[in-house]
Amino acid sequence: MMLLPDLINGGFEMGTGLAAWHGAWCLYRDKRMLGFSKFIMPWVTAWGFWNLYYYPHLAQWLSFIGGVVVVSGNALFVALMLNYGPFGARLRSIAAYYGSLRIAGASRRAALLTAWVAR
Repeated sequence: MMLLPDLINGGFEMGTGLAAWHGAWCLYRDKRMLGFSKFIMPWVTAWGFWNLYYYPHLAQWLSFIGGVVVVSGNALFVALMLNYGPFGARLRSIAAYYGSLRIAGASRRAALLTAWVAR
């Protein structure tokens, strides 16, 4: 049975999820972080994963569905944030150097060690 608090909370969850998806789209489009805290999205994403566990125990199914939208958008945003931030740039440069060493005929171990040291 749907209760009014679940309906209201589900609406808030859906609105937050749409905002998270919009943020992920903007980050994907811009390919860089512009004026956003790096710490809030991982926290909100962790909260969203908790809600996926918590809401079914309360039988708040609309909130659960809204929570799925929120946590999926937030997880995508965090993944894009890592990819397009300094951490992602470092990993891409290591991967590119590793690939060039592998093409040149180096063993996997030697290429990985050389790419990691040369970073």
